[in-house]
Amino acid sequence: MGAALRRDGSLEPFGYRDLYDTRTGQASLQTPEGRAWTTAIAWQHRAQIVLGPATRTVSDLGSVRVSGRDAARGWNTVVGLEVTSQGESERSRQLTFLGPGLGAYDSLGNFVGAGNGGYTMAIVTGALARIARAAGTVRLGWQPPAAGDWRGSRADLVLETEARRRGALRGGDAWLSPGTALEDGELAFGQVTAATRGRGHARRPRRGAVRCGSSVA
Repeated sequence: MGAALRRDGSLEPFGYRDLYDTRTGQASLQTPEGRAWTTAIAWQHRAQIVLGPATRTVSDLGSVRVSGRDAARGWNTVVGLEVTSQGESERSRQLTFLGPGLGAYDSLGNFVGAGNGGYTMAIVTGALARIARAAGTVRLGWQPPAAGDWRGSRADLVLETEARRRGALRGGDAWLSPGTALEDGELAFGQVTAATRGRGHARRPRRGAVRCGSSVA
C-alpha cells in the first residue's frame, strides 16, 4: 500500500513554471507462494491535473490473478482478470465573434493573423470522457510428472477476452462471449481468442527421442 504526489515543471527565463500534479495511490495483496493455490490482487489509481487550463486525466487499474498447480498430477491453471478505466477532460474550440478586423481567426476557426479576422478562439474544457477495459485470461496446462519417458511434453488451453466500452463496464464484459463481441454496437473494441497448444517428447532407451508439436488458435 502506498501513495505518491509528484509535481512537474519547466525552467523558463523568469523561473520555474508548474505544469501538472500527478497523484498516485496503490494497494496490493498476495498470498504466500509455494502452496497449491495462490492469489494476487492489485489496485492503482492515478490522476494527472494540469496546472493551468482545467484539464484532468484519471486512470484506474485493478487486477486479480489466481493460480493453482498439482505437481504430482502435472496440471496447472491460471485465471486472471484486469480492469482499467481511463478518463480525460473533453476539450473543444470555441469561437467568439468580435467584429470585422478585430480578431485573428475566420468563421471556420482558421488562423488568418491579427487584424485579418473577426473571431477569437478559446479552448473550452468539459467533463471527463471515460473508456473502461476488461481483459480476462484462463490458462489450463498439463505435463507428465518428472519421471517417465514422456518427460518434457505438455498441453495447454488458453482463452483470452478483451472488451473496451465507453463509460462503465457491464458484468458480462469480464468474460466476453464471441456473440457479444460481434453484435454489441456499444463496444468500442471486443476480442475473443482461444488457442490450444501441444508438444510431445518421447524418450526410449537406446532409440533416441521422438518429438512432435501442434498449435491451434
